[in-house]
Parts: sequence; C-alpha cells; structure tokens
Amino acid sequence: MLVNFKELLCAFSDALDFVESDLFGLKKDHGKHVAYMAAKMGLLAGLSSDEISNLMACGLLHDNALCDLSQGNKQEDVNTVLNSPGLAAHCIQGESNISKMVFYENVRDVVLYHHEWGNGGGPFHKKWQEVPFFSRLIHLADVIDITFYTQDLLEQGQREEAVLDFLQETRNSVFDEETVSLFEKCIEDGIIAQLDSVNANYLINEVFPNSMRDFDFDDIINIGIMFST
Repeated sequence: MLVNFKELLCAFSDALDFVESDLFGLKKDHGKHVAYMAAKMGLLAGLSSDEISNLMACGLLHDNALCDLSQGNKQEDVNTVLNSPGLAAHCIQGESNISKMVFYENVRDVVLYHHEWGNGGGPFHKKWQEVPFFSRLIHLADVIDITFYTQDLLEQGQREEAVLDFLQETRNSVFDEETVSLFEKCIEDGIIAQLDSVNANYLINEVFPNSMRDFDFDDIINIGIMFST
C-alpha cells in the first residue's frame, strides 16, 4: 500500500504531541518543532534529500515511548523527568519501536542516543564522538524546544537572546561544538522568529520532501505497537 510518508508521520507526531502535552505540559507541535530544527541544521551540514527525510522522521517520532518516560502519570516538571532513571528505558523502548519502521534501516541508534550529552552526561554516558549525528541534532532541538517553548515566558527578541546565551553555557558540555555552531547559523537565518510565528505544518512542508512509500500489513501492526508502549 503506497502512503504519503510525510503526512503519515505528521499524523503520528500529532498524536504523540497530544499525549506529551497532557503528561508533561509541553506545547503543541513539539515533535514538529524538533524535526524542523534538526532538518535546518542538517541542511546547513549538507545532508541529502533522503537523509533529511530520514532525519525528520526520527525527529517527529523521537518520543514514541512516552509511557516509559512518564510511568503513565502526569508530570509536574519535564526537566525532572529528563534527569530520571526512566530516561534510559524510554530511549531503549523508543529505539525498539522505531526500528520496526520501514525507513529505519540506515539510521540505527538515533532514537536510542537522542538524550546523550556531548560530554558523556546522558543516560548511556556516550560522548559526542560515539553518538550518531542525527541523535546530536535531535537532542539539541529537543532541549531548545522544551526549555524555551514549553511556556510563553519570553518575547521573540528575548527568546533569541536567551537561546544564544544558553548555547554558550552548554557548548562542549551538554552539546558538541558542531551542533551548536549549526544552530547558531540557524538563528542568524531567523529560525527563532519562524518558530514563534509560522504554523508548524508550514515549517514541515518547507523542508520535508514529499515521497510515497510502500507499507504492508506488518508495517501497520508495528505502528500500532508503537502507540501502545
């Protein structure tokens, strides 16, 4: 069965975002924001159209194992969750879920290591040299969205300044030099203003190549399994 890959993944992302909003208080379109930021960095790094498509798929579905992260309960502070023992289980289950997807052949371990710090401070203590490039891009985008977009505490100009200060504070510790430099270039190109003012679906359409992919019945079953964990 031929399916529009982008539209299918965006539908999955909408479902995940609804659950994340309920469990963690994250704003709508978290997955789309993460995928968009990661893709913009990837484009600056010279990734191909196929690589951008796979990167965005991983970004849209990076939090597919939400139950392992929340323990099925609402959480008052997402930052506390991101430092909890359940973070490793969330990554392991998320990798297991997404590894069954038809696009995931060339991007193994991206979801598994998407919470690793540049200096080895993540749940698996992998330093940036040991972590897939896609994971590093998604990690930075994920933290930026959670830290600066969960609540509307900052105006656009203040948000941009705050993000730049945060990148300086976390350079070569939480994040590696390469990904920080790429996101700084994105800021120069106006990404903060885009995230503040442009509908997330338009942002996704700007960078996600259209493609039709073949899904069989087993693929559909695997999707259902992903949404039950």
